[in-house]
Amino acid sequence: MFFVLTNGIKIEKLNLPKIKISQLYIKLDKKLILNIDILNIGFKSSNKNSIEEIYGLLNKLPYLYTYFKSISIQNMIFDNKTTQFLYKDDIFYVESDSLTLDAKLKNREDPIEIDIKNMILKDLHINLRGNLQTNLKERIFDFKGDFTTFNINGEIQFNMNGKELYYKINTQKFKTLKPFMDSFSKEINLNPIIATWIYKNIVAEEYQLHNLEGKFDLVTYNFYPMLMKGKITGKNASVKFNENVPSVQIDEADVVLKNNQLIFNIKEASYQDKNITNLHVYIYNLISKEAGIIIDIDTNTILDNSIHTILHAYNIKIPLTQTSGNTESNIKLDIRFSPFKIESYTGYFKIDDANMSLSGVNLYSKSGYIEMDNGIIYLQDVNLKYNTLFDIYTSGDYNIASKTYKSDNEIDSIYLNFDKLNLLHVKDINTTATMQIDENSTTINIDSLAIDLMFLKNSNNIKIKNLNLIYPYSKLMQNIDIKDGELDINTTDFNNYEIFAKLKEMNLPLRKNSNQIENIDVNIKIDDGNIELLSVDETIRLASKNRLTLTIKDTDLTFNSSEHGKSSMMNKVTVIGINSSIIDTNSTIKIPSKYFVYTIDGKNMALNSKLNKQTIFIKQTHNTLHIKGEKLDDKFINNLLNKQIFEDGSFALHVDGIDSKKFNVLLMVEDTTIEGLTFYNNLMAFMHTIPSLITFKNPGFNDDGYEIVNARMNFKRHNDTIIINELIIDGKSANVVGSGTMNLKTGLLDIDLQISVLKNLSSIVKVIPVVNYIILGENGDMYTSVNVKGSLDDPKITINAIQDVILSPVGVIKRTLETPFRILKE
Repeated sequence: MFFVLTNGIKIEKLNLPKIKISQLYIKLDKKLILNIDILNIGFKSSNKNSIEEIYGLLNKLPYLYTYFKSISIQNMIFDNKTTQFLYKDDIFYVESDSLTLDAKLKNREDPIEIDIKNMILKDLHINLRGNLQTNLKERIFDFKGDFTTFNINGEIQFNMNGKELYYKINTQKFKTLKPFMDSFSKEINLNPIIATWIYKNIVAEEYQLHNLEGKFDLVTYNFYPMLMKGKITGKNASVKFNENVPSVQIDEADVVLKNNQLIFNIKEASYQDKNITNLHVYIYNLISKEAGIIIDIDTNTILDNSIHTILHAYNIKIPLTQTSGNTESNIKLDIRFSPFKIESYTGYFKIDDANMSLSGVNLYSKSGYIEMDNGIIYLQDVNLKYNTLFDIYTSGDYNIASKTYKSDNEIDSIYLNFDKLNLLHVKDINTTATMQIDENSTTINIDSLAIDLMFLKNSNNIKIKNLNLIYPYSKLMQNIDIKDGELDINTTDFNNYEIFAKLKEMNLPLRKNSNQIENIDVNIKIDDGNIELLSVDETIRLASKNRLTLTIKDTDLTFNSSEHGKSSMMNKVTVIGINSSIIDTNSTIKIPSKYFVYTIDGKNMALNSKLNKQTIFIKQTHNTLHIKGEKLDDKFINNLLNKQIFEDGSFALHVDGIDSKKFNVLLMVEDTTIEGLTFYNNLMAFMHTIPSLITFKNPGFNDDGYEIVNARMNFKRHNDTIIINELIIDGKSANVVGSGTMNLKTGLLDIDLQISVLKNLSSIVKVIPVVNYIILGENGDMYTSVNVKGSLDDPKITINAIQDVILSPVGVIKRTLETPFRILKE
């Protein structure tokens, strides 16, 4: 047999139990030389991967170099897998489905040393070159060398001690992570979402891996990912935390793997041209179903649209946007990978000298602290100022889900001004408030003032639901004496307004149907400082363009003449009246008009009034008073005097003076009858007691009234005294002349009258010589002198006895006896 082996044996085919051989050649030349073309082994292989295959091969090394000079097996079929195996002169080569090995045995003694020119672990996608030392008895293997995997080159060390393999890897710089992460994630059972997130969202110009360490169980094939640690450096990286968020630009970052975390140590970073170098990011629970990522942004970045883009990507919607100012801020997001969602978020913003927008409302803030915590936004002493409308300090919480903000507020000021009209000025009060913040609107409910402010995209609305609550803070309400009501104010720019007002408990100088107007509903429009007000029933219109103009219809205007010239918000106004009256509440004066124009300009006043044919003109300045009334009828005069005194007639009035207490008056009357006057009634009662007047009763001067053909009265007022300089009444059958005084303060009269009756008889007798003297006396008239004294309401009438004897029978007899002597004298 030895001889045969030394010459070599060649067998075409050899079939053994579970072994089939083709083209077998074997020879003994000190050591065996074995060549096989096909070796088909019917046993199942115990090797499950390339590591086991290497491990099995290394265990057979002593047999190879002890018994064989060379081995060449071109096709070794094992478990339907084909392997090529070559060995010669301590060089061996293996090519299988999971392994390629080209190596040379350098030292056969323990530790055995092998120079590995090329070893490809196909299932691990790694190509190794280097030196392997092993102590087969102790089952210890040490390798140092280079590797290549997915176009990544580097250095690797590993040792196998029993069933465990320990490794340490460093790489050269490389360009892409994707192939490596795809393979690596499968080996360590990393969630594919995380792996994809890492290589898709972290894109650098170059990477370099430093000291990746770990161990591998050769029996269970466990990579022990929890124990893995290492660091990878990325330069000029673009990190995209969410597909809807712009990338963070990073000059350089170290990504550290340890304790089941992937920690990002960022050296220089910017986001939307903002420095966010203090950005802290790490993935926790890397190898578990609860894996997530923490993004912690600690910076001085304002809460602007770029930050909102980050928050909105995770459905965090803070309605406040900062446009300028100083801010110290922190945002911390906890995001789960599976399913990909926001788990929690916190943060704060310390603002200073900031301009901001609250759901589209532009605000200014001196300072404030804003904190967010999982659906709740807390505001602490945040100053909010909107133009001149409000300046407040607010503290409270905003619920993102319900979009509701409940707060306690210190109001420095709330100021609402319509041009120069100060509706509301609140200072230094505390109140609770509720704010509803929607995408396109913000509503603020100020509880203690019952004010609702609504800010919309293109308009704003203010509802003041109880004017009584703001009365102490409203000069406008105090000036025009509005006590209560409601306002609904709409404006786009807080310069122009449209207002609906329900005003109550007012003290307006207006009456309707003899009743004071206390409640009124009006629509108001303010445009570039011009004010237009129109009552709902369209009977009252107020306009302020160049000056204030009030137009009233079927409504009476009241004024107090004693207060003329006093300071008032309406000291420059024109009132136009249609079918309206003017009433002086300081007297009984009432001027009914078809149309009037009443103008006040400081201490100057003018009135033009028309009713049918009658006209009245009044003009008053600080030192003049002028009144002219023409074709005035009895109704006008009776209304003016607030008493039914005259029936029929036409009246004219001329007044000139300094003011309402110093003036001269000329009153002219035609074709009227005096009736119902206490003074006249008392006079008639008195005349009934005078025998001479009883003797000559006249139908034109009796209890039914005094018929006047025309009359003229010239009097003046000096303070509280009326001085009647001249009173001339041409009655139908009785004339009256007189003069006197009246005290307006006490109401006392002192008037002397000469009453001439029997006008028709006197006119006949006058033309008869001798008879006229006997009947009428020396003056040729029949008259009685009376004195009126006492109260205006109940004057006392007395007669002058000397005058009365003219008409007595004794007087007639006396003048009859004197007649002859009078004729002789003449």
